[in-house]
Amino acid sequence: MTYPYVKLGDMTQQAPVARAASRVSGDTQDAHKAFADALGDREHHDPDAIAVRPLTLDCGSPLPKTLRVYLYRATAPESERKEGTFRIQVTGLAPAREPGHLDWSNDGWPLLAGYEPNLGAFILWDAGIYDQGTGIVWSRNVQVSRSTILEAMAQGIAEETRHLRGQVDEVVVACTASHLEAAVARRLNLTIERLVAGRRA
Repeated sequence: MTYPYVKLGDMTQQAPVARAASRVSGDTQDAHKAFADALGDREHHDPDAIAVRPLTLDCGSPLPKTLRVYLYRATAPESERKEGTFRIQVTGLAPAREPGHLDWSNDGWPLLAGYEPNLGAFILWDAGIYDQGTGIVWSRNVQVSRSTILEAMAQGIAEETRHLRGQVDEVVVACTASHLEAAVARRLNLTIERLVAGRRA
């Protein structure tokens, strides 16, 4: 599938209003740079884009023309409710800790992603599953198992199916930096498959 010719507007009814890009911390800027560098010459970005979320990348085939990357630090706190998991907490999508939306405008592709800098691992969730109705609640906890991260470290890319209560099953994709382009392509293929299946149901 050639993503520059796939339009989200043809696949989904989502047209939420997203908050304008917001400035991020130095750690997040480092994560943005790692993500952009991992895609290499497939993307082009203004240096100022590193300083805001979402990180907006203009990509070349086989990736979509525009990626909007909502990238968060993945952590494994000892207090985590389910042991053996990494998580991100999705914040900054709306003011005053209200639910917020990702930016789906102009057929850009939002990516909900995590980065674990010590391992150099990226995690890609299915953004559309989380951004429904009134949006993503403040500080939404999104998870992936440690075993999936370790499998990605060994093989380059790994997948995990997670059952979300009251929602469809989600396939999470994890990868190393050298496999990020293939992982993003896989993530988008999985999203398209879910949307097509939903329209047929």
